Amino acid sequence: MKTVLIISHGSEERGNDAAELQAQRVEAMLGTRVRYLYKDCGDAEVKETLSFLARGNTDEIVVIPLFFASSFFSENIVPKKVGLDEGERFGSIDVDGRRVRIRITKPFGTDPHIRGVIGTMLSRNGAEPGRTAVMLIGHGSEDGENHSAVEFNTGIV
Repeated sequence: MKTVLIISHGSEERGNDAAELQAQRVEAMLGTRVRYLYKDCGDAEVKETLSFLARGNTDEIVVIPLFFASSFFSENIVPKKVGLDEGERFGSIDVDGRRVRIRITKPFGTDPHIRGVIGTMLSRNGAEPGRTAVMLIGHGSEDGENHSAVEFNTGIV
């Protein structure tokens, strides 16, 4: 059985409504256990969450980095936090004496299916083709990944 772990930005102090909302949606859609962690989660919290997800008949954990674009965090820190080597997206780890496969998805902002998400968001907010201006804002990154994601989504809009 596959289970899901969402890792995102946020903090315990300010909350992380987006990660919680997405976890609830994925859980309802797939009927499987979904948990989420914040960016600055500690090793003990990660270990506890992986243990929870691996209980029962889970043999694979799909990790979703809830980020717009690839970043140092999504490409290097997330794999290390879940027991893989930097840059790895797939592998096996030991969790409480069980061998569990880990698969890390790419961030959602460069997935071709984002077109449907953007279209739905615009339509739900009253956007009309040829009558609505859309501004996409990215926070930027030293490696240019965020800029590339914004350019990709600009082409969609």
